[in-house]
Amino acid sequence: MSIFSGVSELFDEWLGLAGQDQYGTKQGVPKFKSRQAAIDLSERRGSLTDQSRLNSEQVIQRAMEVLGTNIPESTWRPAASNWKWEKSLRIASHNPSPEKTLEKLTAFLLDDDWVNQVPVCNGLVADRRADACRIDLAHRIADREYELIELKFGTDGISGSDHPLFAAIEVVQYGLMYLLFRRRRFQQQRDHHMLQANRIKLIVLAPAAWYRFKRRGEPTLESFDFGWLATQLSSGLQAYSHEHAMGLELDVEFQALSSSFHASYLTLLGGIQAFRDDAFNSRQVLFGVVKP
Repeated sequence: MSIFSGVSELFDEWLGLAGQDQYGTKQGVPKFKSRQAAIDLSERRGSLTDQSRLNSEQVIQRAMEVLGTNIPESTWRPAASNWKWEKSLRIASHNPSPEKTLEKLTAFLLDDDWVNQVPVCNGLVADRRADACRIDLAHRIADREYELIELKFGTDGISGSDHPLFAAIEVVQYGLMYLLFRRRRFQQQRDHHMLQANRIKLIVLAPAAWYRFKRRGEPTLESFDFGWLATQLSSGLQAYSHEHAMGLELDVEFQALSSSFHASYLTLLGGIQAFRDDAFNSRQVLFGVVKP
């Protein structure tokens, strides 16, 4: 069983996607993963149905209850690696993903206020799928104030995995795991200071062009509008925190990378690829022993 079994279905219900076969019928795949669902929700600026029995506060409350059932306290043995403030710097030469490379380079080139690949599910299920529960980037803004970032990036600025709706639910699910660890008072050590935060910002970060889409058969690009989604998710998370006296402020934001940053990074990517292609094969012998 996945840790998030039942959680995705709640978000589908809240968004008015449940039972809508035009957004997919494959079991285990949430309907909010559909790009068309994202387009339709953006256009409506809210749930696709006026009959939803859940508001944003209720969907977060219910999602936390489902998580608690999926991970009962009787089997609650999370690994110490969860929420640990530690950089993961190895860049595999066989993985040319610009998104993954950007994440690794951010952790390598910036100071100790930036880390990457933060685990949030290790040790909670026997299934290795928990290994995928990792936050792309975490940034310490100030004492007890952090950003948890879901990073999306394609070299053309438009491509990149998924879309804003799916990315937002993804980072909010990591926020739910954060709330669960706080409620269950996970053992906090010096390198788990993130669990002592009084403010967490859950951020989707991508090039500005990634927030645009083209309708089938239409020549022009349109922009996703998910301001309502950020507001409602923030409200639901904040209500849960206040109800349980956690002393924690939570916000959801969509952020865009600047065009100058995008251009600079593409230049850097080109240099990295040229270095890999050469792999020191262009060396020349100037002096040395000449063998027959």
